[in-house]
This record gives sequence, C-alpha cells and structure tokens, in this order.
Amino acid sequence: MEEIIIRRRTSCMRGGTVYVAVMGVSLIVAVISIAAIHVARIEMSEVTAVNEISRARLMAESGIEFAICKIKSNPLWRTDYTSGVTNILSVALGSLNGSGQFDFTLTDTDGDLSDDDQDTVTLRSVGTAGSAISVVEVLLQPTGSGLSCLESSFHSSGTCIVQATMNTDQIISANALIDATHSLANVQGDAWSTNAVNGNVSGTKYQNQAPPREMPDPLSVFEYYVANGTAISAGSIGSRIELCVLSPGNNPYGSGATNSQGIYVIDCLGGSMNVHNCRIEGTLVFLNAPGGVKLENSINWKPAISNFPALMVQGPVQMDWDRNSALSEAALGINFNSANSPDNGISDNDTTDTYLGNISGVIYIDGNLAITRSSSFTGVVVVEGSVQVDASTNLNYQSTFLNNAPPGFASGTDMQIVPGTWKRVAY
Repeated sequence: MEEIIIRRRTSCMRGGTVYVAVMGVSLIVAVISIAAIHVARIEMSEVTAVNEISRARLMAESGIEFAICKIKSNPLWRTDYTSGVTNILSVALGSLNGSGQFDFTLTDTDGDLSDDDQDTVTLRSVGTAGSAISVVEVLLQPTGSGLSCLESSFHSSGTCIVQATMNTDQIISANALIDATHSLANVQGDAWSTNAVNGNVSGTKYQNQAPPREMPDPLSVFEYYVANGTAISAGSIGSRIELCVLSPGNNPYGSGATNSQGIYVIDCLGGSMNVHNCRIEGTLVFLNAPGGVKLENSINWKPAISNFPALMVQGPVQMDWDRNSALSEAALGINFNSANSPDNGISDNDTTDTYLGNISGVIYIDGNLAITRSSSFTGVVVVEGSVQVDASTNLNYQSTFLNNAPPGFASGTDMQIVPGTWKRVAY
C-alpha cells in the first residue's frame, strides 16, 4: 500500500514539473514575441524617421531650386520679395513615400534687396516632412561681364594725384579729378576721368567722361571671400605678416588651417597690419583696418585662383614695398617654395631662389591708397577712396578679370550659386 502511495506522489510531481516547464517555455515565447514586436516597432519607427529625414532634405534642396527658378523667371524679383521675410509660396509635394513641404527666404546683407542689383543674397530653404526638418543655405551672386572699373589697369572713385612716373599699357581712370601737374609727374599712357585730366600725360586725355565707371558694392564685395575663406586671428599674427609663405598648402598662423582656394581672412579689430618679406599665393582679406595695411620691403604675390583678387582691404593701404628688391631666400634664410607651396609647380629644399617684386591679380581697397615706394602691379588696382602716387609705378593690365570677373566684380544681374557655399545649417 505504501509503495502505491509513493508512486502516485512521484507521478504527481512529474506532472507538476512538466506543467511548470510548459508554462516557462510559454512565458519565454511570449516575452520573445513581445520583444520582437517592440523591436519591429522601433525598426519601423527608425525607418519612418530615416524616410522623413531624407524627404525633408529633398524638400530643402527643392526649395533652393524652386527659388532660383523664380528669380530667373522674374526680372522684378528684387522688388517682389522682401529681404529676410519667409515667403508664403510654400509648396506641398506628394509622393508614394509620403509628402513634405518647403519655404524659402532671401536675405540681403544690407537688408534691402532692391537698392542694388549687384548685392549678393543668402538663400535659405527649410524643408519639412513629418517631424523632420532640414535647412539649406547658399550664397547667390550676380554673374556676367566684369564691372567697367576692370577695363582700366588702375581706377579710383576719388581724386588721383600723381607726383611720380606711372607707366601703364592700358589706361588709368578715376571717377574724379586726375592731377599730374607736379613737376615729377609723368603718366605714360592714357588717362580717363569724369572730371579733368591735368598735367603731364603722354597719351590721350579723356576728360569729363560719363557715366562713371562701375565700382563693386563695398558691403557685398567681401561676402564670397569671407564665406569661403579661412579666418586667421589677428592675435596669432601680432601686427606683422613676415618671413613666410601663405598659400593653399601653407598657413603659419593661428591653428594652421589651410584653404584650398588660398583665401585667408584677417579681422584687424580696428587696428592695422603690416606685410613684408613674404611670398603669397592666395587672396588676403583684411577687415576692420582703419589703421591701414602697409606693404613693405620685398613682396611676391599672386592669387591661388587666376582670376581672383590678391588683396582686399577695408581701410587705407600704403604701398611701401620695393619692386626692385627681389625676395631672396639666401638673404632672409627662408625657403619660399617648399613642397607644400611650389612656385609655378616647382619646389625644392634649398634657400638659393629669388623672386621678383610684383603683385598680380585684382587689388581692391575700400579706402585711400598711397604709393610711397616703387611698385609693380600685374592685373587691376581698384580704389574706393583717393590715391596719391609718390613713387614710380608700373601697371601691366590683364583682361582676365574683365572677361572672367571674380566674385563681387561682375556687372550682370543673373544670379548664380557661388561655388562652395552650399551648406546645411541648424534650424
């Protein structure tokens, strides 16, 4: 009898164990199923989010293209749109994958789209899809033939006073008086003025001409270069750029970050800056320099991009460098054409080379210009203020800048995206 009871108890225990095991497996299966459903929901949510982000980006890009089409098809766009105001022409686009929309904003630096058709414009487009938002910005600039100031080898908006020899193979011009009456004055070439041309000019005197030659907008002409340049803090330089090479492959200042276009921007913070004994292959932009920028000693300078400016300055400039003083590696103990900064494709490891004193490219000065030592320029010099020439100056004109105007120097009104300015920004 006792044996039968034990067997029954054992049988019951085995049945209970199986029951618990089955329940455990069922629970595990249930947990796995719930987890799988949750993972599937997360994955679906992620797929949806990725899809919305992609569509938002597409919407933002579409907004840029749409705005450019509106600009190109409407010659009155500068008066029809208001700077900084998001346009109500928001467009909804449907697709098999969902829908999205965009709007766009045109912003002029001076806050007025209609005051100057040469102003650059920032175009901002916001694209949305579901909960995703994407923002794209580009800089638009007028394109076309160069401004008429680029027809001269040397042009100023203000009075040009010549007290030395100026040699030009093209023409010097001013939207004001040209005075070469000083006993040492000698303009070898033609001279053009909206006022009088007085004194010793070997070529033709074009006097009382109209209209004035077109000048860049002092506000917008710097925009491309600031947007695409590499900033160098004035604190890392001190008061003088000297004994160095600045090029797309070399920057000895600040963090040492280089710029593929050779554009370096220095905010002088209301002070001044000197440049001497340098080889520069690039575009140097000096902002906020009421104390002036002074070039001294030996200079060999050209832009990294052939039709670009070499020098742009917000403030006065003194040319106190000497074209007859070659930049000598041996004398200065500097290799000016190392591997990261070849000269015309040639580099070496020695210090035996010399470089002729010259500045090539466009020089733009939003201020006055004083030439106090013999200088040589290949390209075009453009001065917003007045000019005084107290030393021999050679001007070798290049039509490259007129025929293929650099950013900020075009006379056309057809707006194009400035290369390198397409960027995504925070909402």
